Amino acid sequence: MAWAQFSLPVSGSSVDRNQADPDLDMRQSQALAVVASWGHGPGLGRGIMSEHAVPSLWPREHGAYAQLGVALASALALAPALRSAGQGLCTAALFLASEPALVLLGRRGDPPPGVAGGARGRLGFLAALAGLSGAGAWIGRPVGGPLLPVAVLGLGLFGLFLAHRERTLVGEVLAAWTFSAAALPMAVVGGARPWSAEMLSLLLAVLFTLGTALVHGHLAALRRRGARWPRLAAVLLAMAFTAGIRGLTARAMLPRLACLIPLPMTLAALVLWLFPPAPRRLKAVGWAAAGCALAGAALAVACLTSPRPGLDPKAIVGPMCSAAPASPWSQLASGWEELFPLRQARLDLALGLAAPGEVCLDAGCATGSLPRALASRGRVAHGLDLDPTFLKVARQRALDEALAITWHEASLLDLASVVAGQRFRLITCLGQTLPHLLEEDQWLAFFAQARQVLVPGGQLVIQAVHDGPLAAGHGRALPPLRCAEGTFERRRTMVSSTLASFETVFHPLAGVPIRHQATHRRMSPGAAAALLRAAGLHPDPPLADEGGSPFQEASAGWVLVARRDQG
Repeated sequence: MAWAQFSLPVSGSSVDRNQADPDLDMRQSQALAVVASWGHGPGLGRGIMSEHAVPSLWPREHGAYAQLGVALASALALAPALRSAGQGLCTAALFLASEPALVLLGRRGDPPPGVAGGARGRLGFLAALAGLSGAGAWIGRPVGGPLLPVAVLGLGLFGLFLAHRERTLVGEVLAAWTFSAAALPMAVVGGARPWSAEMLSLLLAVLFTLGTALVHGHLAALRRRGARWPRLAAVLLAMAFTAGIRGLTARAMLPRLACLIPLPMTLAALVLWLFPPAPRRLKAVGWAAAGCALAGAALAVACLTSPRPGLDPKAIVGPMCSAAPASPWSQLASGWEELFPLRQARLDLALGLAAPGEVCLDAGCATGSLPRALASRGRVAHGLDLDPTFLKVARQRALDEALAITWHEASLLDLASVVAGQRFRLITCLGQTLPHLLEEDQWLAFFAQARQVLVPGGQLVIQAVHDGPLAAGHGRALPPLRCAEGTFERRRTMVSSTLASFETVFHPLAGVPIRHQATHRRMSPGAAAALLRAAGLHPDPPLADEGGSPFQEASAGWVLVARRDQG
């Protein structure tokens, strides 16, 4: 990569003699760019050697060593296991095999006598080492998903290599992404949760891309006789990446510490912009970028391996619904929106039913993602939840976003008594909130109270899982949920025609799995519609989801929109 290629020897070049001259002419700038470019994919880059030099069988792209080393070390720190080490050895062997392969393909010129034989021997040894270590790492494990990103990116990089475009900015960014993706299978096979491994790979890609932009901005400034805007572009890109990571922390997908991950690279870009170094200090620029990437990677691993403050995974034993009394799932309040992010279809449905300025209530709001989204778009938002810990997080996040939202700590069955005469254009009760009411009479009581606090023409939206005709004893697995602390597996088993058992298993990053079982009310959309009509509401035909798909018996869930009459 560009970061450390500044130390490549250049036989017969005058670059070193003239680097002290700040007024580099175009010919010298082009020579400098060749020295500094990295072509940092596995074995990419044409290299520079004298006509009679014996080609080395080690990859020449110094920056590639740095990026690959950071990626493999980070993955091993995230998932320290023999399988991780085996996959890392496989990746390193494939990288080292690239140079003898290039020599044999003639990409390093005509090799002197005896070099081709040495290249064939080394290539065979490294290929065997890669195969054996990779097979040992993945034996007994399903192969496919974690290796796919590396394979796809590697093929794209090879295509650029064939087109002699590996030393372009696009080629170097693609190489950076390929090296960052190498951390994914290594972490997964070592036992890291897929979400953590994917996030590590993404953060490394951010860091490596920033390093590439930093060095290329500096080189562009030198070619343009000290122009400042290329270095400023690197600063702005670093700030944009910082804003993106800040967005992940705002949605509780990463702890706040993650905002520091791009800080070393951002500071380096600022220093280069404000205090441009002399051309003779180019080597220091490259190694500074590598050091900043290493520091950022260490912070990323720390974020992904440390639980959030206030979260004790061992205390998670309650039902996964904030409508239940004293829900121990409140221990997950800080990460609730990571497990259950606000879907765009849900927000669009609510926005379509309430105009700006109209009053909306989300019943069973948890940490308040829907009320916050509605308030930020001009609606007057209320949130109701039984769990005080969820509401504490909801209030804080609304305060952080400077949003005025009214919060009510109450159960669904206390709706009319706690809103103190307020009337609503829209009430939503979504997710698996309503099925925690186990009796039909409770559903009917909630619907009647909702009608009471709706304005004429106002609407109630409810949602539940659809079990269809499954008989008692049958069940189905629901998609697993992943967060920074671990993975949740969920299964729904039919207890009777009216009840279902909801079983969850939490697999923390460290420790033994924790199991819990809750009971939900089974309710068909037809039965729910009948109760809505009994409460004086007028339901529309059922939908399969919040996106408006028509309901079918094979649908996994249902949504009903019911309107209060104008009287």
